[in-house]
Amino acid sequence: MFQATLPGLDEELFMRGLLLLLLHQAFGKGLWVWGADTGWGLWLVVVVFGLLHGVTAEGGEVRINFGAIVSTGFVGFILTWMRERTGSLVVPVLFHNVFNVALAFV
Repeated sequence: MFQATLPGLDEELFMRGLLLLLLHQAFGKGLWVWGADTGWGLWLVVVVFGLLHGVTAEGGEVRINFGAIVSTGFVGFILTWMRERTGSLVVPVLFHNVFNVALAFV
């Protein structure tokens, strides 16, 4: 139940809600990506999302999982593009939750 609700909700509200809004205010928009009016904020959100999922600290040691950075960065791109294309957080929240549940069965 956790994967079906909270990660998609809290990560989307922060990453593609608050952070994306602040980055668009800082850098502006005007960059079209497959029919979505976006800006450099899209790419920064994708990088941050990937790094948050692929860089960890355990026992005082930093570990970098490049596969996790690239794969979650790609999913983050899709989620951010959905947010920009639809103008809504509902679509990326639902997609994120369904994706997390599907991964639990893989």
